[in-house]
Amino acid sequence: MALTLQQMADIAMRWETTMSDAMIVACVQRHHETREPLRIKTRREARGQVRVIQGDDVDWERLMRENSDTRWNHC
Repeated sequence: MALTLQQMADIAMRWETTMSDAMIVACVQRHHETREPLRIKTRREARGQVRVIQGDDVDWERLMRENSDTRWNHC
């Protein structure tokens, strides 16, 4: 299932990184090209919509373990 433009923007707004800023710009550009509905929320609003993860969510646990190394994200 593909994410909507709004869903991608909401996810990007949860973070304050160069990559998330680029995603927000891309979403706005796409909105102007296609006129797909888009409402840019504040970062505070977006962070309030984080999905609650159940303790037994095996996929989430695996994803967190595999993506926990952030050494390559720093200059």
